[in-house]
Amino acid sequence: MLLSMGAGKNVVNAKRKELATMKQANAQLREEVKRAGVRWWQIADVLQIKPPALSTLLRHELSEQRTEEIRKAIRQVQESEVSA
Repeated sequence: MLLSMGAGKNVVNAKRKELATMKQANAQLREEVKRAGVRWWQIADVLQIKPPALSTLLRHELSEQRTEEIRKAIRQVQESEVSA
């Protein structure tokens, strides 16, 4: 039993290392959000989806259409903050 627990721990650590070295999906879009100074929950509000749903979408590369929808939402959040 102890042997299998140790082996499982090695598998988990290997997976963490693999994830850390992978290129993050939608990296350019994530950088745009960071530069814009908006929060993901604000973008989710504009898109009328829950923030965890947006997080799930971002795990894989988005289509050009979906990426453009998010960019539009970023601009809408920025504009609403300026006018507030």
